[in-house]
Order: sequence, then C-alpha cells, then structure tokens
Amino acid sequence: MNFSKLDASVSVAFSGYRPDKLQKTDPGNNFLFAEIQARLLSTIHSLVEQGYNTFLSGMAAGFDLIAASAVLLAKNVYPDIRLIAVLPFPEQSAKYTLYWKTEYLEILQKSDCQITISDHYRSGVYHRRNDFLIDHSSVIVCYYDGQPGGTHYTVKKSMQHRLEIINLWLPSNISCKV
Repeated sequence: MNFSKLDASVSVAFSGYRPDKLQKTDPGNNFLFAEIQARLLSTIHSLVEQGYNTFLSGMAAGFDLIAASAVLLAKNVYPDIRLIAVLPFPEQSAKYTLYWKTEYLEILQKSDCQITISDHYRSGVYHRRNDFLIDHSSVIVCYYDGQPGGTHYTVKKSMQHRLEIINLWLPSNISCKV
C-alpha cells in the first residue's frame, strides 16, 4: 500500500497492553477482554459516525488484537471501513501463545491490507511501528493506566503531536484532546 493514500484525518490507531499487563489493570475482572471489546465497539461506532473510516492496529497480542477484532465485527455494520495491520516485522507473532497466534493469523487474513515496517526484527522496530501509527492517524484509542512500555511511549508521543486520545481504561471513557 502507498502510505500517501493513508489519510490521517480519517484514521484511528490503537495502542494498549499485552495480555499480562491488561490483567494487572483489573486483576479481579474475569470478563476484562469482553468488557474491553464492548467499549471498543461503542468507540468505533462513534468514530465511524464522526467520519473516521480507517483503523490501524499494531497487531500485538492483547489490546491491539482485541481492537482489530472489534473493527472486523464493526465491518458487519459498516462494510466500508478499513482495517490496516501494521506489523513491526513479519515474525511478530512467533512467540505468541496458541490463542493469540490464532487470533493474529485470522485477523491478518481478514485485514484490508498489511504494512510491514522492517523485513526482520531489529532494535527499535516496535517504536518505529508506534511512530508509524501516530504519524498516520489523528485519533489514538488506547487502554492506558500509566504502566511503562510501548503504550506509555505511544500515548506520550501522541500528546506531543496533539492527537485526540481516547483512553478506554478511564472509568468514564473520557475523551481528551491535548
């Protein structure tokens, strides 16, 4: 895909935690993934109604794949929206558990296109993938409670770029433009 065809003004990117960090945000919630997907579906519906039509997922196990799955579900109602899988490198899912690897492969097959940042793993490739997400969207939908890591990096940099940030971790699902 030609990157210039990605219109950031109608594009949304996702950033959130891997499965183990997601569980740390609410360890007593056995239905956390289903709750997150319900929040995502509501958010995607609202964004589509506002004119957003392209959704970018970094395809990491956990929030990224839950978000991508929600976009695919939303395509049943909004068939013209696009899911773009942004892969840091081709072997990204090599160390995923069977569950997440299966999800990854199914979502990858159903995505509208795939963009691969690097032909193999190298230091900094995940940051480069996150930078791509930021540079090609105007809204970041995240699940972020302050834990360090890639989501922290992405949210902080999104704030610096003055993107709209919708944090699904916040109990009231507050949207803030910084």
